[in-house]
Amino acid sequence: AKYKANKDWSILVEQGRSDANAYNIANAIMFLYRGIDPSKVGSYGIRVGHYRVEKFAMLDTDYTKGTGHSVWGTRIGFVPAKNTSINLDYFVGKCPENSNKKLHGYAVTANFAF
Repeated sequence: AKYKANKDWSILVEQGRSDANAYNIANAIMFLYRGIDPSKVGSYGIRVGHYRVEKFAMLDTDYTKGTGHSVWGTRIGFVPAKNTSINLDYFVGKCPENSNKKLHGYAVTANFAF
């Protein structure tokens, strides 16, 4: 479900479930400011949120599918040219199965639509 508070702010809440007997739940809550539109050069967006995805579950967001971890993350996106987007993600979290295993990192992605 996505709730648009106004022109710039929205909240995204997702839940996923699989038929597996164990480790089958996924959920996310994200706060979004603006949002990129690949057809609009110069558009940008920021998203901050938390998601937890167990081994056999998935979410519709482009964050994760069946990874078995709980993460806080943020993304900054920008459209430098028509049909081109660049995203910078930063995340920190842990694995529910092994609380000693910490997650920390970043990712840079670029997309171009033909």
